[in-house]
Amino acid sequence: MKVRKLFLFVSAMFMVCSVEAKDVIVEMQNNVSMIRENEIVEIPLERISATLGLKAGDRISVMDAFHKEVPTQITYDRKLIFPANVGAGTRAVYTIRLASGVPAPEQAVFVSQYTKHQGDVVWENDKMAYRLYGPNNSRIGLSEWGNDVWLKRVPELVVDARMSNVLSDDNRNKVRTLSAIDGLVGEQYAASFDLEHDHGNGMDCYSVGASLGCAGTALVDNAGRILFSGYYKSFKILDNGPLRLTFQVVMNPVTVNGSVVTETRTIQLDRNSQFNKTTISYTGLGKAASVITGLVMHKDNTTRYGIAADKSYMTYEDLTCNPQNNNGKIFVAAMFPQTPMKIEPQMLAVAESQGGVGHVAAFSTINGSAAYTYYWGAGWTKFGFPTLEVWNNFVRDFAAKVKKPIVITLK
Repeated sequence: MKVRKLFLFVSAMFMVCSVEAKDVIVEMQNNVSMIRENEIVEIPLERISATLGLKAGDRISVMDAFHKEVPTQITYDRKLIFPANVGAGTRAVYTIRLASGVPAPEQAVFVSQYTKHQGDVVWENDKMAYRLYGPNNSRIGLSEWGNDVWLKRVPELVVDARMSNVLSDDNRNKVRTLSAIDGLVGEQYAASFDLEHDHGNGMDCYSVGASLGCAGTALVDNAGRILFSGYYKSFKILDNGPLRLTFQVVMNPVTVNGSVVTETRTIQLDRNSQFNKTTISYTGLGKAASVITGLVMHKDNTTRYGIAADKSYMTYEDLTCNPQNNNGKIFVAAMFPQTPMKIEPQMLAVAESQGGVGHVAAFSTINGSAAYTYYWGAGWTKFGFPTLEVWNNFVRDFAAKVKKPIVITLK
């Protein structure tokens, strides 16, 4: 796997400053009664460039209160990000300064598009992995529209190695050779590197089908119909580590109440976070419209879901596509900084082919070109979340932190 190691070179957008360089003191206030551990915080470069006296080629260092350097990244939208630790209801202080040499942080996130695998986009951090199905799936007759969950139970990056095994010409040729001799032997060899079995670091056993999958989003017309965008039309990577990945897809247009509307979706995942941040905007949406974010419910479980009393989050327990295989259970969730109009189970008119019978669904109203932002993700009983109760509590706490982000003051 080729991992791009990013050094913190400041863009040539900075002109030489006549201001004498000095440190920037960062005070962080945590206004929730929970510890915030290794939470990625961000500071726009424009807020610190003059004080630091930044110029082209400079490198930035961030130190905690114990004078320990912490890993950093400059993002595509010109933000300095780094992990912070702030105690419950307390404050912490960090220092930003220029440095002569800053070692590259360990790569903790990864995203890639696999053109040889139907154009699927796969991404991960140290907690979980995900997939957005590519447009070439339509050529082989698949309808896989929502977000997919790829389970992992190790912090190391693993998805590129998984895909390399699946796409290996040597492996494919060996499967064909063995199958020609004995079909069962060929199947057994294929199963030794496929995605659907746990080979030591996780697996893909989450079913999406013609649904929203894990917290996919779609517009809803005046008749209450979900208008799936299908597969994405274009894709680009904005950040690829070491601390944050960001990518953007433009979806195929849909007709909403007489208007042709195109969705642009930006997905962000940070190191040490269980949850993606997704921001959606629409072009062509002349009037306010309803949008649905859903967690697909499968026929083997339509009751094990949770909805917060204040509608700040929703959760669901997924039994996996093959519960008899000792796959464990997948817990999924979505959280909303802006309170949805309603959250409720909504059944599909016709069950889709992979057993999806409905969604735990959050409905919101979006106005014109306004952005719609929410958080979503998954956990696994084999990697940190033994029960639905533990998951629900974790989601509740994360939702509370989203409502009250760390307050940053620069001095």
